[in-house]
Amino acid sequence: MNRPPKKHKKTKDDILNDPRFDRKDLEEADRRLHSKDALQGDDRNLVHVDDAFKEADIEDQVWLFWNKYKKSIIYLIIAIFLGVIAVEGYRMYQRSAVRSMQAAYGQADTPEALTAFGEKYAGNPLAGFALLQSADSQYEQGNYTAAAPLYKSAAASLANTYVQGRARLGEAMSQIQAGQTELGKNLLSQISADQTALLSIRAEATFDLGVIALAASDYANARRYFEQASALDKDGPWGTQADRQLQQTPELAEAASAPAQAEAPAAAQPATDAEATTTDASDAAE
Repeated sequence: MNRPPKKHKKTKDDILNDPRFDRKDLEEADRRLHSKDALQGDDRNLVHVDDAFKEADIEDQVWLFWNKYKKSIIYLIIAIFLGVIAVEGYRMYQRSAVRSMQAAYGQADTPEALTAFGEKYAGNPLAGFALLQSADSQYEQGNYTAAAPLYKSAAASLANTYVQGRARLGEAMSQIQAGQTELGKNLLSQISADQTALLSIRAEATFDLGVIALAASDYANARRYFEQASALDKDGPWGTQADRQLQQTPELAEAASAPAQAEAPAAAQPATDAEATTTDASDAAE
């Protein structure tokens, strides 16, 4: 950017020929100006530009500012331009990657393809849904050993989502169906106590624990689990099924009355034969 000429300025020859100035003095001044000391940067007699041009008009100020900071301004503009290009390029890449992933998910129409998709995009929620579908397919076919790790991988990709509990529940039931009962029960207990899981998922896990306890004739724990499931899902399907079990299973009602009988005072219990003999002997002595 060059400053446009505003006023006619005298040339060097005009100044030398001006009768108001002594030619020798002017030549001496010119010699000193172009001397070695001046070329080396002798700025003892220079005046700070900003102070000298405080009263300059806006056009002069802009011209001075540009000449002083033009390199920095150019570098800043280039940096901003490159930054905008980088950000937009990254966003375009992300959009392209998402579209490619969605297209691949749409083409995965078999359990094997869903599993491959889930493994390729592990960590993405869409991969978690694909693995969950594949695990459900294996579970429905009775392949519980194959379904359990698929449910586990699905839960990992569905972290911090409400669907994660569904995958964990599938893993627990697959383990139980595959004969790993204790491992499955431990996972069901974790789901039942998980405050971040959906109440319906927690209720289902608790109900399943009740069914397992009932099958093992552990009526006290079975009743406790059914009561918890009823409280977690009071008006839902799992709460309704838990209430039905409590009402229709006589052993559960007996389990409820057993603690009350155990807490009855010892004085109300019938005396043993030894106690009766001791009492009769005391009466005879009197």
